[in-house]
Amino acid sequence: MVSPGRVDTPLAAATIVRGPEDVKALASQVSMGRLGRPEEIAKTVTFLASDDARFMTGDEIFVDGGHVQV
Repeated sequence: MVSPGRVDTPLAAATIVRGPEDVKALASQVSMGRLGRPEEIAKTVTFLASDDARFMTGDEIFVDGGHVQV
């Protein structure tokens, strides 16, 4: 299972972010200090769908820039 964190998407911009201060506030909750990008989530999903992940079972992959560690 992939558990993405806060991701900078058009939907997020239209519904959550009302200005630069909101982006800064959301990013401050992430250890890496920024929002994720959709392609970062997509690369994780691509990896899990590849043969490189053939021996993985039942894991939860956090793609959240360290948000759950804060």
